[in-house]
Amino acid sequence: MPRRPRPITESWRHALAGRAFVDAFLDCAAAAVALDIVPSPASELVSFSLALEELSGSIDEVRGNLQPQDIDTLQSAVFRLSGDSPPRRTVTLSASPLQHIVTIDVQYPADTAVALDLLATIHAKFPRAEAAPLLDVGMGRDAGNGDAPAAAMRLHPGLQVDHYRLIRRLGAGYSGEVWQAEVISPPPGVAVLAGQVVAMKQYFPFVLSRSSDSLRIQREFRVASELRHENLVSVYDLVLSPSRTFGSFMVMEYVAGESLKSRIPAQGFDWQVCAAIGSQLCAALAELHSYGALHRDIKPANIIVLPGEKLSIKLLDLGIVSLIGEHGLTEASVFLGSKHTSAPEQLFGDEIDERSDIYAVGATLYQCYRGKPLYDEEGPVTAVVRAMLEHPRSCEPKPGASEVEQRFVHFLEACLAHDAAQRPGRARDCLDQLEQLIQARA
Repeated sequence: MPRRPRPITESWRHALAGRAFVDAFLDCAAAAVALDIVPSPASELVSFSLALEELSGSIDEVRGNLQPQDIDTLQSAVFRLSGDSPPRRTVTLSASPLQHIVTIDVQYPADTAVALDLLATIHAKFPRAEAAPLLDVGMGRDAGNGDAPAAAMRLHPGLQVDHYRLIRRLGAGYSGEVWQAEVISPPPGVAVLAGQVVAMKQYFPFVLSRSSDSLRIQREFRVASELRHENLVSVYDLVLSPSRTFGSFMVMEYVAGESLKSRIPAQGFDWQVCAAIGSQLCAALAELHSYGALHRDIKPANIIVLPGEKLSIKLLDLGIVSLIGEHGLTEASVFLGSKHTSAPEQLFGDEIDERSDIYAVGATLYQCYRGKPLYDEEGPVTAVVRAMLEHPRSCEPKPGASEVEQRFVHFLEACLAHDAAQRPGRARDCLDQLEQLIQARA
């Protein structure tokens, strides 16, 4: 499969200072060299800006020349690894212990998967900073424009954010943390009721670091808010204001139930249960794709099994839905999905389309059927990429499988084709095939 390397650029606020900052920075620089991300011949340069002077050289030189008293005066650090062979390939890591910002810029890596491996290392070494302590006050929709405090504030149960009161934290992902909340009073034009329980996704500040990010999120919100399908979570409200006290957030339907991931037995479900889950999942995707949008992160953890005797599911996390042809919340090369269910082209950083979501459906149903992920390698994205290339997996029917069950397994294999051209072209086609299998069984 052709793979085009893509530049990777990302920045975020970190919480490191002093010796921990220096050690993390030099460790990340050493990781870039060790990964051989820039083909030889390559040159490396580390530059530390101190209060009264600059210290520069190779990683080992800077590590050896840095004195304990220098750490207290450290203002910024830059690492650059560059190769001369065309096209020019560079890795630049910049960080500040004062502003607490770290930025990684990889131009034309020889192997996109290795570049993502480096990004994962830097994420681990430079954890995102938590928000500053909260002021325990309630804010209206226009708050934050006058004398509101400019500092970011930590969320906590009982806090009023705009027209909503937080109940409990549900979790966090790449772009923000999600809270269960109650509607205090319906905002104008928003289809919610007073007392309704909703889910609020509070975006991390880095998601809106550029004006283009806000425009993309607004376009994506317009699509998501128009979607009304029994197997899709509904999206209600969006507030974008990075400078306001409580930042930016999206309000969605709160769905009670268990994640599909927690419900899958060790031996997997019967194929009929998998087909029922798949038909609802494909129906949701057919609706989403009809609006020209992709989900990008279909996995068992993002599917809720609703309470009740009848098997019914909801596909969650429309917060990273992207428009086809748009890059979404971040640059196209920044990996957002789940490495265990993402299509090869998504892991490699290539362009994705509806067939990438279809691969994720196949990987999700494989886990439902076999009781384990298709690729369950631990570690960064590179581990799964290497397994895909060196030991491609296939789905085998269970012992004693009927002819209809074997057809279901054949359907999974088609969805999991490494070449996107060999997969079903539309979610609607997948839905039709699954419904035919369900009817044949009946």
